[in-house]
Amino acid sequence: MDYNKHMGGVDLSDQLLQYYSVRKRSNRWYRTLLYHFSDIAATNSYILYKELFLSPQTAPMSHGQFLEELSAELCGVPKGSDVPPRGTQCLPESLASVDEEPEAEAGVEWEIRRSADTATKGRRYCVLCKKRTIWKCAQCEVALCLVAHRNCFSQWHSGRESQADT
Repeated sequence: MDYNKHMGGVDLSDQLLQYYSVRKRSNRWYRTLLYHFSDIAATNSYILYKELFLSPQTAPMSHGQFLEELSAELCGVPKGSDVPPRGTQCLPESLASVDEEPEAEAGVEWEIRRSADTATKGRRYCVLCKKRTIWKCAQCEVALCLVAHRNCFSQWHSGRESQADT
């Protein structure tokens, strides 16, 4: 009886750790330790938030809401910013579209022709460097280069984001 009367510190922390954990299996012991310490730090910050910074008039955030806001602030995302849904993000997409496979009578010829056509069919000019490319942005429908030494895709979108901020 005496235990249940005074429980709350460690037991509450252990209980909250189980709800939202970044615990991930790893063969590296130091990663497991890092994940556990980050769990403990986030949980302790939530407990402190509830105990210290709450006025009686306001309802506290839930543990999940608190962790969302904490991770947003740690990542530098401004509060209340509109993050686009996952399906509407700008992602590269290939322009090379090959016609439907002909009937089975062409067989082997189709495979040879398809590999040759894929590299050249449907190329457009990049809007930044004006070179031919097979890539476009799925959201913006703009042809952009996406190669290691010339990444017009990231240049285009970083420029558009900075224009949208102003």
